[in-house]
Amino acid sequence: MLDSIDILVVPSYLENVPTIILEAMAKEIPVIASNVGGIPEIVVHGKTGYLITPGDAKSCAKWILHLLENPQEVKGFGKNARALVETRNDFKRIGTMALDLYRKLL
Repeated sequence: MLDSIDILVVPSYLENVPTIILEAMAKEIPVIASNVGGIPEIVVHGKTGYLITPGDAKSCAKWILHLLENPQEVKGFGKNARALVETRNDFKRIGTMALDLYRKLL
């Protein structure tokens, strides 16, 4: 699915940390998402994508059109997104941390 998109849009009202956002960012895809839950901790407004107020369809449409009209920004945001995922949200690191926690709990 992610191989066929240029921008990921996640206009949720409630979220924790959607894995699809991390997957998109790892594939250098910028994200437009609601400023809720854990999303603002992974989507950096103006660097890896844009954050919107939940339910603000006009703002969402504005940023979609902006990115579609600015392919260089899409590329730059994509590279920033990938770098952020690699440094802060590496799945191997997160998996190792989870395994360590489970081992301690057992």
